Amino acid sequence: MCYLICTNIDWKAKHHQKMIQVYDRYAKRRGPISTTIKNDHDIYCIHYHLNINGSQQPVEKKDTILLWNGEIYDAKESEYQLIWNAYKTQQWETLNGEFTILVLERSTQLLWIIRDVFGTKPLYFQKRKFGKKEEFLFSSFFHSNSSIYFSESYLLPSNRVLLFDCQQKIFLSTHYPLIVWNFSQYKTSLDDFHTALETSVLQKATYNNSQQHELLINLSSGHDSGLLCCILNKLKINYHTMTIGNKEDQTILRQRWKINQAMTQTSIHIRKYSRLSEMLPSFQIHLKVFQENRSIHVDLHQDQGFQSLLKLYMKLPKNHSIRIILCTNGCDEIFSDYGFQGHTFSIFSNFGGQFPNDLESLFLNQWENFYEGLQRLYLMKEEIAGGYFGLECRYPFLDPAVIQEFLWLHPDIKNRGYKYCIESYLEKNSYPFRPSTKIPFRPLT
Repeated sequence: MCYLICTNIDWKAKHHQKMIQVYDRYAKRRGPISTTIKNDHDIYCIHYHLNINGSQQPVEKKDTILLWNGEIYDAKESEYQLIWNAYKTQQWETLNGEFTILVLERSTQLLWIIRDVFGTKPLYFQKRKFGKKEEFLFSSFFHSNSSIYFSESYLLPSNRVLLFDCQQKIFLSTHYPLIVWNFSQYKTSLDDFHTALETSVLQKATYNNSQQHELLINLSSGHDSGLLCCILNKLKINYHTMTIGNKEDQTILRQRWKINQAMTQTSIHIRKYSRLSEMLPSFQIHLKVFQENRSIHVDLHQDQGFQSLLKLYMKLPKNHSIRIILCTNGCDEIFSDYGFQGHTFSIFSNFGGQFPNDLESLFLNQWENFYEGLQRLYLMKEEIAGGYFGLECRYPFLDPAVIQEFLWLHPDIKNRGYKYCIESYLEKNSYPFRPSTKIPFRPLT
């Protein structure tokens, strides 16, 4: 979790300092360790660093400046080398991870922009006319206060490679997707899916974690966070848990806390919920989606889920060494669609959790939450809340290998029970859960 900026705005000019302070205030929370600025042909590349793996950015290599946010999971080569190889070969699909990457070509002033499959690490584009100069800014966070300085603001799309001309101030092309899914639903066993889950959790919990930054799970009585704890227990990886509110199934929680004791370092339960909207009054977002005829609106003042995340992270012990959160994003949006057998648990369900024989048609015509909708919305919330407290969010359930294994499952397996692919793992490993039940998140007491 770092913070990136690439802009042709003079980042050192006195008359820009009020605007720069808007970005700098949040950026230093998301990347609190150090700030490095590279300037080339009046293009500023700025990196606010969160020290997870020790890499320093931006990196200068021959004719390029490289900077990135997130993780690229590969045990054989450094992230920098992987990015450089992908750039030289233009084989961006070889990168496996959660990332936003910027590569500035000095001689051509072309900026390559690469976002991962689900857009886990945010990137925003803003532009304005300042005097006679047309200015642009790419950044890891959109602050609502910044809208007074820019005429246009966009959330850039996921699963794509974009090319931006810094001289002409225009996007030249869009290449996508990085991942092309296979919708052949032929597997009748969950073994490969469960193996992919364990591999993904192990990877997200340990990769680039040589300094032993500690892990956090936001534990509820639902299926998804329970699965993360179950796998971490099985892999014998230490972690912390935090729980908020009294609306959870207390019996399930007590059983889980007891089982987790062998591997958890702390288990914090915040019983009383209170609103924190006064803490972050500017987190109200209304953005156009780049090259799409729609907008996304988020009012985090009224959002219980976002407020609860802030409450949890505020209660972390002083001088803690927690830097990584394993998040559950993707389970509701992909594994169940907020429903089961055509019955919806949310008005935002796309197809009631009834997976058809023709999965590709569903994906193309109806499955908005796969990439967009609630998927995008909840990823934004996780990144804003985690970033505000200098925590790196990682997403084991959105690993492309996990998603592909799920897509390959036969419809009879997908539809056998509510989140059957998860329930079967919990049952096999004797981890407590409430069968075939969606437990809604209601932190208010």
